[in-house]
Amino acid sequence: MIRLLTNSIESIVGLERFSSEDFTSHLIFYKRQLDKNMDLRTTLSVNESFMEMLIDCKNRGAKAEMILDINGLERAEGIIKEIHADDPNPYIELQDGRKIVEKTIAALNGLFRPEYAGC
Repeated sequence: MIRLLTNSIESIVGLERFSSEDFTSHLIFYKRQLDKNMDLRTTLSVNESFMEMLIDCKNRGAKAEMILDINGLERAEGIIKEIHADDPNPYIELQDGRKIVEKTIAALNGLFRPEYAGC
């Protein structure tokens, strides 16, 4: 495993050989970069909805993984059976029968509403 990691770092930094001190400093550098990236959130534009993504998930038969805000945050996931976009309160119905109002979706498949960018 260490050799595999060493080979990966060697290929990333373009070095054939380096000391254990260099190895350690590169590990620390890449860990910090990963930690920084873990704090980033990809968000919708202001006033944009998840409807287009929901339609795409339904058409592809792909699982929709969501964070919902219904009196607190909760997770939900499933295959979308129906989309009721023309309803005054647009919602989806999952294959398990659960109905989810679109505006309660805080995140869908890793994409967040702007107001949840700090979650």
